[in-house]
Amino acid sequence: MSARDRFRQLRADVRRHIPKDEETTTLRKVALCLETQGIWASTVLRYGQWVYEDQHGLAGVPLKVGYRVLQKTVEVAAGISVPASADIGPGLYIGHFGEVIVHPNTRAGRNLSLGQGVTLGTRGAGTSGAPTIGNDVYIGVGAKVLGPVHIGDGARIGANAVVLDDVPAGATAVGIPARVVKVRGTKDG
Repeated sequence: MSARDRFRQLRADVRRHIPKDEETTTLRKVALCLETQGIWASTVLRYGQWVYEDQHGLAGVPLKVGYRVLQKTVEVAAGISVPASADIGPGLYIGHFGEVIVHPNTRAGRNLSLGQGVTLGTRGAGTSGAPTIGNDVYIGVGAKVLGPVHIGDGARIGANAVVLDDVPAGATAVGIPARVVKVRGTKDG
C-alpha cells in the first residue's frame, strides 16, 4: 500500500473520532484529535505500516527506529499497543485510554471499534493463531478475543466477554466464555 493509501486509512480513523454535529469547528476537531489517545495509536499504526511495507533503502533504518520509539511512547503514555504488523482496515476507533492490546497477527476489516481494556490475542499454552475480525465490529470494554477465531461482519462483543469460538455475522456475544445471545435478522434479533 502506498503512503497515500495509508493516509486515507488514517483519515478514516480520524473521522470516526470526531463528533458529527455541525457546530464542531475545525479548531475543535483538531483539538479532539490531539487529545484522543486512539488517534495517537492510529497515527503510529499507519506510519509503521507504511515504514515496514515500502522499500526505503538506507532511509528505512531511521524510519523504523522512529516508528519503534513512537510505538513504545504510545504504548507507555496511552496504554494502547497496536503493532504495525496487525492488518487493520480503515476507520479504527479506540475511544478510551488504556489497556488495549492487539496481537501482531490480528486481521480486521473496516470500522473496528475497541473499548478500553480489550485484548485481541492468542490463547497461549502452546496454541497459536490470532483473531480475524470482519467489518463494522464493536468489541466492548474489557472483552478478550483469543485464538484463531473469526468474528463476522457487524458482530457485537459485550463488555468483559471472553470469546474463544467464532461469532457469526450480525451476532451479539456475551459472557465468559462468550455465547451468542442474538443474531440480527432472526426472529430473536
